[in-house]
Amino acid sequence: AWLARAFGDSRAGWNIIAQQTLMARFGVGSGSARRYWTDGWDGYPMARKRLLSSIHSKKLQNPVVIGGDVHHHAVADLKIDFDDPASPVLASEFCGPSITSQARSQRQLDAARADNPHVKLADGRYRGYVGVDIGRARLRAELRAMETVAQRDAACGTLASFVVESGRPGPQRA
Repeated sequence: AWLARAFGDSRAGWNIIAQQTLMARFGVGSGSARRYWTDGWDGYPMARKRLLSSIHSKKLQNPVVIGGDVHHHAVADLKIDFDDPASPVLASEFCGPSITSQARSQRQLDAARADNPHVKLADGRYRGYVGVDIGRARLRAELRAMETVAQRDAACGTLASFVVESGRPGPQRA
């Protein structure tokens, strides 16, 4: 209720929602055979739906969700109904990996991504972080990736860049 009120009162050009995990659905399989990681928002689908419905009903301007704690980079469209391709994109999501902890295998992430077309990127090959630059017209997210975490002076590069244009939810490759 507090967050929904804050959404209704917001006059910010960009509304950043920082939270600890991946908000987008990221289960594997389909129908009753779909498997979920229940330690994140997939374990609380009704709470996620209420939050996203509130973003929609309050007409929150430029909502962007930033999370972590899933040990891989992720970029996604957030929707009230992830099963309905016609469901509108309400927010953009960027999730950073861990700094040193290892992720699921890339093969597992690719399989999950195939079942979740709203997830535009899922990459667990690198440790790193997400850097965000916010301007009036656009938000730019740089997914930063460490070459290795085993060496103190390892190089850090950009795995991918995405932009979100003001008034147009949904991250697009830069």
